[in-house]
Amino acid sequence: MAIAQAQECGHRDSSGCENVALKNLENSRQRREEEEAEEGSGTLLFETLSDWEKELQRMGADGWRVSPANERFDMSTSLPKYLWVPGRFLDNELKRTFVHFNERRIPRLCWRHPSGSSLLRSASFHPDSDPEKEDMRSVERLMLAGHSQCIVVDVASDLPNLPEIQQSYARLWTLCLGLAGERRSICIILLLSRGWMTICLEGFDCAFPAWQKYYIIIKQRLDDHLSGGL
Repeated sequence: MAIAQAQECGHRDSSGCENVALKNLENSRQRREEEEAEEGSGTLLFETLSDWEKELQRMGADGWRVSPANERFDMSTSLPKYLWVPGRFLDNELKRTFVHFNERRIPRLCWRHPSGSSLLRSASFHPDSDPEKEDMRSVERLMLAGHSQCIVVDVASDLPNLPEIQQSYARLWTLCLGLAGERRSICIILLLSRGWMTICLEGFDCAFPAWQKYYIIIKQRLDDHLSGGL
């Protein structure tokens, strides 16, 4: 009787181990399928160091690297964990530059032209930043990013703000809806008064060839207005 009970218990233990092994195998297979599906989708979520490196490689940004200096968000809470910085710029030198910018948002690569020009984005300098400090040499090296010169553009004063962009979009959308009579004339006048309508339409036509019919409609309405057809 005791031997039979022992054999039965041993059989149950063996069966339980087999179930656990099968479950682990199934979980492993599911994880592998999810990883393969994620890799095959081609969509980068920029959650891992590998994602940032893949995008950097796609841009062909030679001389740049991915820095994990902000991996714990202890350098800046408003920047991502990983940053694109010049390849020869060490992390300990990079960390000394954060204090010189508002909200510690240092210059980092956003886009690179095939010719080699780099577009960097940053916040403005912090009011307490001392240009005489030795750390400013690191800031200068970071902003130059290996180039001979750096052009600084203050987008807050040189480019339209978000409300202005939204207002312009609303006016263009109203025009596309096909208002008639005086309301359409007023809408077109407001668009033309901004001085950017023609450039936007030409850029729109080049960027979205499939939408050429909409470009033709809008362009015709502008021509009608200029010729007094409205």
